[in-house]
Amino acid sequence: MTAPNLLSSAGEELRSAVRWYESRREGLGAEFLSAVQAALRRVAANPDTLAAWPENPKFRRALVSRFPYTLYYRVINGTPVVFAVALARRQPDYWLNRANQKDEGP
Repeated sequence: MTAPNLLSSAGEELRSAVRWYESRREGLGAEFLSAVQAALRRVAANPDTLAAWPENPKFRRALVSRFPYTLYYRVINGTPVVFAVALARRQPDYWLNRANQKDEGP
């Protein structure tokens, strides 16, 4: 089981979402982070079996339980690389330019 790498932009999305949820209710940011960590563990355990993204099957996605977020990732050299921690209501392909810049790896 290889732990997923987060691109710096995906890490910033995660931190921003944690801050936003925490500003809504104390402790909610930690609950969101815990749900994301659970999704990351699912990715690490089964990186090649989670749902392929229909718009670009080179990428897979993992839904975050309880929260409207999706992790978009790709396995590169045996390691899952998370390209986006995306709010589900956001345009689903806003992060694809990151994939073009990082096509050879994280």
